[in-house]
Amino acid sequence: MIGVNMERELEDLAEGLAQFHGYRSIWLTLNGRLCHAEPDDELEVYGYTLVATLLRPDVDTLREHLAVLQTPRAPTVLPRTPTASVFPGFAHA
Repeated sequence: MIGVNMERELEDLAEGLAQFHGYRSIWLTLNGRLCHAEPDDELEVYGYTLVATLLRPDVDTLREHLAVLQTPRAPTVLPRTPTASVFPGFAHA
């Protein structure tokens, strides 16, 4: 999911983020690379996934947030609602 050399990419990202004095949002691009932007930038419209918004994170902090992102989630199963409850007066054939 992340680039070929994840450790090197995380080190480069942490080094780059150390130069900023405010919070930065970390994003996962469509091709599995990491990038950062201003917290107000909404990159979801480009298909990017928000990893976290952090203040000068170190490599370990970045790794922790990526681990949460990569953990598979169980599908959400919604309870079925009878059609008559949603559409009163609806007749079944």
